[in-house]
Amino acid sequence: MINGQYQKIDAIISLVGHVATGTEEKGYTYKVGVTPPTKEAIETERLRLQAEYDALEYQKKRKAEYPPMADYLDAIVKGDDAQKQKYIDDCKAVKEKYPKWLILVAKMESVLVVNEYRTVVKKHTYSSGCS
Repeated sequence: MINGQYQKIDAIISLVGHVATGTEEKGYTYKVGVTPPTKEAIETERLRLQAEYDALEYQKKRKAEYPPMADYLDAIVKGDDAQKQKYIDDCKAVKEKYPKWLILVAKMESVLVVNEYRTVVKKHTYSSGCS
């Protein structure tokens, strides 16, 4: 992965393991007995890996904005129901701000990003260069 983007070699490793060496420019060499994946299979896997990675972006954003756990523990120790409820409400607000996404790979060239209510929120179209 380079700068948050899955590369061809990442997809190859995901498909056949660490049995390939080389570069995209020079080509890849596979160990004896390993059937090289097709260009279509590599691109489909690369898109799948990227979609999974992109779908987890909400976790990073949530983590940065959640209130400190110490606030909740403090509320429990003090028996302060109002403080405890504020913590819960703050967490819910962050979850609503950054909802979980489901990724549906409709076909090799298209990835749909769907929220938890099954509403399509993004559609990415990719040119695979494969025929």
